Amino acid sequence: MVQQPSEPFAPASTSPSGSRRKGMLIAGLVVLIGGVGGGAAAFVTAGSQVEDGVKSLARAPVGCTTTLEFDKAGTFTVFVETKGSIGSVRGDCSNTEATYDRGGSSLPDVTLTMVNDSGDEVSLDDGVGASYDAAGFVGKPINSVTIDAAGTFELTVASDESDFAVSVGKNPKQSGAGLKTIGLAAMIGGGVLGLALILLGLRRKASGPATLQSPPPGAPGGAPQQWAAQQPGAYAPAPTSFGVAPPQQQQPIYIPPAQQPAPAPAPSPPPMAPGGWPQPPQG
Repeated sequence: MVQQPSEPFAPASTSPSGSRRKGMLIAGLVVLIGGVGGGAAAFVTAGSQVEDGVKSLARAPVGCTTTLEFDKAGTFTVFVETKGSIGSVRGDCSNTEATYDRGGSSLPDVTLTMVNDSGDEVSLDDGVGASYDAAGFVGKPINSVTIDAAGTFELTVASDESDFAVSVGKNPKQSGAGLKTIGLAAMIGGGVLGLALILLGLRRKASGPATLQSPPPGAPGGAPQQWAAQQPGAYAPAPTSFGVAPPQQQQPIYIPPAQQPAPAPAPSPPPMAPGGWPQPPQG
């Protein structure tokens, strides 16, 4: 009986190093570019809205009465505009189509009077609002006025100086403030989230768990040892593990035939004396 040689333990197989998370990396780039680009676009749009708000203000020149139309109720700001231009206006003003640019930071002394279509004077409160410098106009708030109902009003501007105008309307910066907030939130949120996704995408996936091959026959927990009688001169097949292919092709094992011991030589006969009798031993 000859025991087949057992195969040594095969090394544990491990999965290759994990790949990068390409999907997460691409998503991070999209979020980052979209957030920053969308935020920048919102800032540009907000600036454009501020310029449009400045251009849409109603303007009144100095030294005359201008007719203003309010299409809705609300609180409006009155500005002293030290730089800009004024076109045709309704009222008794003759100095229209003028351009003005007052140097310095001081504001001129001005007296304003506003009445409604019934001739009742409208109260002007202290200025509430923000200054503006956009679209070629520069203005600072001096008063605010509350309009209770839509209608026609007349504004009289009196001053010893004439190198300025008065503008009335909603604060131009309010129209772009909401978009700027949205743009800032998009830039911060998109930047943080995009960078986080990119960092996660650059990290490699964890390698898979190691897979242990079946133990060889005869090992603890393995299959029972196989025994087989081999005839002299026969070839024993290459041993393999159960359920696991051998790591490489093994050559058959040759078992040579058993060697028979050589017979001992026969003892030499004693010398014979003449006549066929054994020669007596020599004393």
